[in-house]
Amino acid sequence: MATLNTYWKSSTKRRWLTGFAGLAACLAPVVCLLLDPTVALRVVEWGLSHKRSSVHAEAAAEPQPVRTADASLSDAVSAPAPAPREQTATPPSSNTGALHPAIAASIAAPALSGRAGDAGVQTPVAARVDERNVELLSHVCEILKSGRERFGQIPSYSATFLKRELIGSEVTEPTTIEIKVRHQPFAVYLKWIEGHGAGKEVLYADGENDGNMLVRLGGVKGRLIPTLKLDATGPLAMNESRHPVTKAGILGLTESLIAHREMELRTQVYAHARLEPDALVDGRVCAVYFFEFDDKDRSPDYRKSIQYIDRTWNVALQVENYGWPEPGQHLEGAALDEATLIEYYKYSNIVADGRLNDDDFSPSNPEYRFHR
Repeated sequence: MATLNTYWKSSTKRRWLTGFAGLAACLAPVVCLLLDPTVALRVVEWGLSHKRSSVHAEAAAEPQPVRTADASLSDAVSAPAPAPREQTATPPSSNTGALHPAIAASIAAPALSGRAGDAGVQTPVAARVDERNVELLSHVCEILKSGRERFGQIPSYSATFLKRELIGSEVTEPTTIEIKVRHQPFAVYLKWIEGHGAGKEVLYADGENDGNMLVRLGGVKGRLIPTLKLDATGPLAMNESRHPVTKAGILGLTESLIAHREMELRTQVYAHARLEPDALVDGRVCAVYFFEFDDKDRSPDYRKSIQYIDRTWNVALQVENYGWPEPGQHLEGAALDEATLIEYYKYSNIVADGRLNDDDFSPSNPEYRFHR
């Protein structure tokens, strides 16, 4: 009995000592933290570093496959080759929505993003798409500039000009106009053949008539009202046209397209461009280019432009420009184009044989009505 009592007392004492020792071990970090926080932080850092060292040591202990020079060469040969560069840009439907950094910076839009490890997978692909698009835009611009020089060397020509334009809030009906153009010094004669204003004649020549254009109205007005002299760029002259007579003709249309391409390249706010199969415009083979913008913020005026560039002369013979639908207007395809048409221009029956002379650009020409 005494032996059991002694054992119980010694066992209880041991348990108390063990409990005090455990409590001291638990309180020690707290006391250290209160007395010197840096010591506690160093202890934690040491524990974490010790754990990382253990993990790296275990990984290093595992056997790793040996890569030889032959294996590396084999991988390089078996890797897929880069896709060949295409002549046309990626259509808008396949656009990922990401922007080239330079374009994004110019319009304050999000640029391509990704970690450094992702750059070799994503960024170069998008960059190549943008590069092809910019190259095509630059290519079209250079073609049109070469056409400006080539066609500009033709002294004069006559053609049939068909147009529809958005004037105010209404799109005009198709209007057919006979046109004669002399490049140097610039002069143009226009006669309305079909459509609104049939019978109307306009004559403009640089340095003549005090810089004004001569206008002879058609129909009954033309019989009652004498020839008018109007400022070529004034409000009366521009009342029924989106472009002044000083920009009339194939070169004037080509110049406007060059200006748009140069503005895109300068501001880095690009349309999506693509080259379609060739088409005929009045029997002449033309390259067909589509230009489309993503949204109205990037191009407030134009949503889409279809341009037919003559393969021989490198000038525009037909252009269709479309704007944006009205808010709440949900249209697609041909219905959308018809509702948003801004400009339609087409030149046909082009005769550039050099037979035009000064009489073709003189108000005294007996075939004209200006002198009556």
